[in-house]
Amino acid sequence: MLKTFLKHHKSVSKAKPKIILCATMRSGSTMVCEDMRDTESMGTAKELFMHWQPERIKDVQNRLKRIHQDNTSRNGVFSVNVMSKYLPKVESCLKDIYDNNNTNAKLFQNFYYTYKDAVWVYLKRDNTVSQAVSRLIARQTGVFHNFDDGRHKKSREVLSEKGATDYNKGVQYNFLRLQNICNSIQQEQIIWEYFFQTHGIKPLRLTYEECVNEKTSYLNKMADLLQIKLEKKPQGRTIHKLANVKNQQFHDQYCQDLYEKSFAIK
Repeated sequence: MLKTFLKHHKSVSKAKPKIILCATMRSGSTMVCEDMRDTESMGTAKELFMHWQPERIKDVQNRLKRIHQDNTSRNGVFSVNVMSKYLPKVESCLKDIYDNNNTNAKLFQNFYYTYKDAVWVYLKRDNTVSQAVSRLIARQTGVFHNFDDGRHKKSREVLSEKGATDYNKGVQYNFLRLQNICNSIQQEQIIWEYFFQTHGIKPLRLTYEECVNEKTSYLNKMADLLQIKLEKKPQGRTIHKLANVKNQQFHDQYCQDLYEKSFAIK
């Protein structure tokens, strides 16, 4: 399979190498991005387009140029982490570059044109319910990450006060909210799949479950696709899992409720 990827991306080395990490919220992209940065060979892997708004982003071409200059590692590799949820706004910002008024344009065509020579990586979670539970708890607590250096202020404050075991103690289970979040995740994944399909992209497919346990293997796959050598082997992670007993309780309760509401014989 890796040989197929290498053949498909053979032209990448002719241009400045780029990695586009395609993900959905709470899929493990923050962890993967930290692993990428730790190699000092795969750009900054930041979520650079999250706050792009058509009414706020001016002089898009120069803005992109600066982004690429500021987020490239010493070996010339640029990387960015992108969520399908906000790509419509990014696409709208990019239309000024391409002046594309074609009503039959393919999905996120301007974004594709901007990075058509990139290595595309698609990250998802095998367990959608666990991802939904993670979103629910993060939204209610304001705790999204647990870094050693406490770089996320809200997370640091809550975890410092309540601890990693009890920080989500007050979160209430809600079946309908979890169901809506599961639906949103599936819709976001469908959009990514359709984007890949319409542009003939064959992304390197990764799952959170494989990356969380073995980072060397998937980073080597990415390096092979870029045709680069890793400057540095990744060390221990500074980001830690937030999931605790409550996450598993909500997961199991949702699955049981889903069965009783939708599948059980009345």
